[in-house]
Amino acid sequence: MQHEDVVVKTTYTSNANTIIDLSCAYAGCHSVPGAGLYVPAGSKNYINYDSLTSNLVNGKFTNRVLVTKGMPNAKYVPDGHPKTVSQSELDILTSRKNDGYIK
Repeated sequence: MQHEDVVVKTTYTSNANTIIDLSCAYAGCHSVPGAGLYVPAGSKNYINYDSLTSNLVNGKFTNRVLVTKGMPNAKYVPDGHPKTVSQSELDILTSRKNDGYIK
């Protein structure tokens, strides 16, 4: 009897939300109310899947986080939040992108 490999998809709920919450969606950054003044209007709200989706679809999140690796911007990160995203976290976010940004 053959067994098929089980493919586990990377999701927002089970994999990415903790990374987003700690590295992006906090007061003074991508959290409405209280988003940073320097954060562009269309990128102010990363507090949940639905509010983050437009920046996933238009590629802004992917470009800033996965391509240029310019986020989080350590210059603006308050104490208690990570100043960088680790390679393992980038791998999770990349898998999530490759899996189609499943909720």
